[in-house]
Amino acid sequence: VLPRIVAAKGTLTLTAFAAFVARLPIRRLIREKIMKLYRMLAGAYGTAAAGSTAGRVLARWATAENIRVLIRIFVFLERSKVRTVYSGPVLLPPPQGNRQADSKALYALMRGKEVVFTAGNAAIITPFDGAFLAACCTIGNMPLSLVMDRSVCGTSGTGKNRSVVCLAIGRRCSTLKQERIIMLETNIDDLHPHAFDTLQKKLFHAGALDVFVRPIFMKKQRPAYMLCVLLCHTDRETISRCLFQESPTFGIRFFELERYTLSRRTTTIRLREGAVRIKVGMLDGDAVIVSPEYDDMCAIMKKAGKTYRELYGDVRRKVARLPSPLT
Repeated sequence: VLPRIVAAKGTLTLTAFAAFVARLPIRRLIREKIMKLYRMLAGAYGTAAAGSTAGRVLARWATAENIRVLIRIFVFLERSKVRTVYSGPVLLPPPQGNRQADSKALYALMRGKEVVFTAGNAAIITPFDGAFLAACCTIGNMPLSLVMDRSVCGTSGTGKNRSVVCLAIGRRCSTLKQERIIMLETNIDDLHPHAFDTLQKKLFHAGALDVFVRPIFMKKQRPAYMLCVLLCHTDRETISRCLFQESPTFGIRFFELERYTLSRRTTTIRLREGAVRIKVGMLDGDAVIVSPEYDDMCAIMKKAGKTYRELYGDVRRKVARLPSPLT
């Protein structure tokens, strides 16, 4: 039984809503998830339309039924011992004129997420749905394979507005971190080799994960270069525009790759000559790769007059002496 939500003149403040959530007989972690969702929802409406206030948004979406649905979902996921919830690309309908504030709020919630635009009303998703996906799910980068234990299906709405949701619960086939990325390629035969340095820096600034060049021979045995760029799906257009603006290429091609990556963290150690950032690759909680940041090493080499090998040895010895250097 939910306590009554007090709303004055159709508005509800975040403070009053937080007090309401605090009275719910649920675990603290679930309370925090509910508050995170509604803060994101109110913030999206605040940036979407000047006339929409957080108070009116909370009064509209903080219904007893919505709260019950959230509690059931979070308790179900907790009892099922689900660690991560993944969602495929979100299907977004085109902006609707009669619900302009809702459309803008939904688009604001999906900023930076992987989405697919649909024609007509093929996808029925409300800002409340979008806030749940943005706050509680990893959108895109779904596991490449899954050993499915069970599945749950549900529907909402009626007629043409009916939505069907399927939830698959299972275990990942691999404990390694899995990702889907894009490889972008283009052949270039009329760019000075020195210009690749500037092009590479601009591609990294645009969001590229890695950039490298392969020597090739084109037709009539013309020597050329194949420029290869690894990137996330969300940066495909930005990096393509950068290539068209900064290189003489007339076309690019891309394809999807799957990869495993180590979990990465950064720490800093201090030598007599200065501080050096260390990149640490973690596998099953253990540090398997320790790599000093090259720019920091170069700065210290110039100041101390040491070779890279000498300085790298100092870094390794410093890391080895730390009692728990990487946790």
